[in-house]
Amino acid sequence: TFLLIFVIGGCGQKTNDPGGYVDVGGYRLYYETYGSGSPTVIFENGSAAELTDWEYVAPEIAKTNKVILYDRAGLGKSDFGTCPRDAYQRVAEFNTLLTALNVNQPFVIVSHSLGCILSRYYQPLYPGNVLGMILVDPGHESLLTKAGPAFAAATHAGVIAISKNLTPGQLAEVLGAFDTWTEVEAAGLESVGNIPL
Repeated sequence: TFLLIFVIGGCGQKTNDPGGYVDVGGYRLYYETYGSGSPTVIFENGSAAELTDWEYVAPEIAKTNKVILYDRAGLGKSDFGTCPRDAYQRVAEFNTLLTALNVNQPFVIVSHSLGCILSRYYQPLYPGNVLGMILVDPGHESLLTKAGPAFAAATHAGVIAISKNLTPGQLAEVLGAFDTWTEVEAAGLESVGNIPL
């Protein structure tokens, strides 16, 4: 009986944790790596989302390529980080993470929603690092401007209304999206250049 309990108790436990932490300026980002092969594929999450959003996709890609997933500051297992959570801050942390992990360049970025805006912002700041991009359900930085002030006010009010259900990190992330949209829109990004999109 004892042996059976011991065996059952061990089921489902991680024996080989693929994750770790990187200090990006006095706080840490959590990451996980899987697989091998080139080019490396890096996943950028949507707003207030965690790396677990890719749990069905990443293992398939890891069959042929090295995969890196991470949680932005304040989300998942990462430390809270600094505020405001604007585009430049997030992209700088992302690049610090990749530098610390000595990621082979160029790499492919797979991003979702707000992550698509951050990926597009990253690419011209660090030219030559990105081989190609896959944008899943991409958000656009001019959404609030094009939709008008009433839509922008309603969107902000909606965030405030759900704020009691968010962790401090999620709230900082979502509120920081407004700064991110404004910042990236001002950058006037029109193209990702001569890379596959």
